[in-house]
Amino acid sequence: MYKGFNFTHDYKSLPRTFWSPYEPEESEAPRVVLFNSHLARLLNLDERELEQDAEFFSGNKLPESAEPVAQAYMGHQFGVLNMLGDGRNVLLGEHNTDGEKYDVVLKGSGATKYSRQGDGRAPIDSMLREYIISEYMANIGIATTRALAVVDTGEQLTRQKVTPSGILTRIADSHIRVGTFEYAARQSTEDLKALADFAIERHYPYLAPLSEDKKYLLFYDHVVRKQAELIAQWQSVGFIHGVMNTDNISISGETIDYGPCAFMDVYNPDTYFSSIDTNGRYRYKNQPPIGQWDLGKLGESLCALFDSSQDEAVKLAQATLDKYPQYYNRKYISLMGDKLGILDLDYEEQYDVELVDELLGFMFEYKADYTRTFRDLYLTNYDKLPMFNDSDFINWFEKYQARKKAQSAKKDEVNIAMNAANPSFIPRNHLVQKCLNLAVEGHYGELKQLLKAVSKPFNDKLGGKYINAPSEDDVDPDFKTYCGT
Repeated sequence: MYKGFNFTHDYKSLPRTFWSPYEPEESEAPRVVLFNSHLARLLNLDERELEQDAEFFSGNKLPESAEPVAQAYMGHQFGVLNMLGDGRNVLLGEHNTDGEKYDVVLKGSGATKYSRQGDGRAPIDSMLREYIISEYMANIGIATTRALAVVDTGEQLTRQKVTPSGILTRIADSHIRVGTFEYAARQSTEDLKALADFAIERHYPYLAPLSEDKKYLLFYDHVVRKQAELIAQWQSVGFIHGVMNTDNISISGETIDYGPCAFMDVYNPDTYFSSIDTNGRYRYKNQPPIGQWDLGKLGESLCALFDSSQDEAVKLAQATLDKYPQYYNRKYISLMGDKLGILDLDYEEQYDVELVDELLGFMFEYKADYTRTFRDLYLTNYDKLPMFNDSDFINWFEKYQARKKAQSAKKDEVNIAMNAANPSFIPRNHLVQKCLNLAVEGHYGELKQLLKAVSKPFNDKLGGKYINAPSEDDVDPDFKTYCGT
């Protein structure tokens, strides 16, 4: 055991084709710039011993209990299938605590055999962005990987400009992706079965005793539901992932890979920020259908396990994938109901669906801030809504109030649900970018203040710059986010 880490190496039990041994490249002068004490305590780690352990978090000096490997997988990147793999990630092993297993990965630790001529390093601002956004997602209750630490390597990289290099330590339920199954299906049926059994044992162990004609199809169904519900959560808070390639869709149902991600300020379904998404494939409004498309690729990969007849296997896969809209809509309308304080909002009731759609229509027309609109509805700050004096909106508001009063939920229940569904604060793009720019220059004070705010996303007393919508001067119409490769 190393400072609380209790490593096993379950992933190495898979056939050798799924992984390659790898030693992180040495960093010149590493230092820990961020350490997640709260997460360390949750993982039962020795936080005092780890918080300045730059040699470990850089990969310079790993304990014997760590057996680093790079994972192989494929991925449909912007719709095109490519051979990928951990180009800049190394899995140190699975940390075991309280009966749970968590992958421990160093991101940005150097080139692997899968790097495709990349340098395997990461600019520190991209690693800091992942730390900030993943912490926020965890604090608002959305399933996510998390960052345990960020190290400045003491080296420089050239990306859009010369920038410091950083390494992030990522904690995840696992790093098994849709793309991992795409890779397995192109190896052999035996390899595919081995991966499916491994994923079931890791994430859905209650399925393991079932017969093969049931467990693989139910496994697929579980992944479809989890991913549909996760994307519904993204939509409900205005989160835009930015790069929903199949290699970034986790089998565990966690949000993974915070590259060019961002949050929407003004409500506009066409919003996207990713510099590499030149056609807006992964814009906000496209996230739900893209999720289904990605899961379709998982179904194609699993077909060999569903039935010996290809035609029958395809029918079974399609029937499962066809449940995606139901899973998504049910979760999304439930979440929007919580945001509006209508706890029995029904996705099968046209009146309820229209109530949500009409509000979003007003928000789009009046360029309303997504987060503030819902928080102000919860706080009854109706006069702050930019559309409040619109006669059509007043008619909508009356319908809304009547529908809210017609439910059986008690007032306290409604208030609790509305508060939990409507954060007061999101990591605003202009604030995040300002912090990252300062951090690149070695100034971390502003970023640490932002992280304090991120830890209290429902606190209305944080202060104006955190909870207010950005002014026109704050918003860069050409704002872009970068994945850092």
